[in-house]
Amino acid sequence: MRLWDTATGRQRSTLTHTSSVVSVSFGPDGRLLAAGGADGTVRLWDLATGQAQRTLATPRSSPQVFLSPDGHILATDSEDDGTVRLWPVTPGDPDAAVTRICHALHRGLTAHEWAQYLPGRPARRGCAS
Repeated sequence: MRLWDTATGRQRSTLTHTSSVVSVSFGPDGRLLAAGGADGTVRLWDLATGQAQRTLATPRSSPQVFLSPDGHILATDSEDDGTVRLWPVTPGDPDAAVTRICHALHRGLTAHEWAQYLPGRPARRGCAS
């Protein structure tokens, strides 16, 4: 992807994705860019540094990306069942997130959910108080 300065007409930077980019969304302050690739990945870029902050794997082959007006949530679509997935833009404390999810669901996460959403973290049974 090439980013251009519209005031000067000069290229500002080049950002490399792992595949063709099919969708982009800018954060409200212009510092964050979300780019959805044809390979199902979404990259979040810090435009001030030109560095990729995170790469997310989605179940869709060419996800459409939408950053929330406050820039804290990324939404991606799903081609298989029409659902929308919401992703926190900056990863928080995984243990705190699991506790919030447990309380919202009134149950612990299944082994499949642990493997899918928290790979590499040890699973815990039940919810913390």
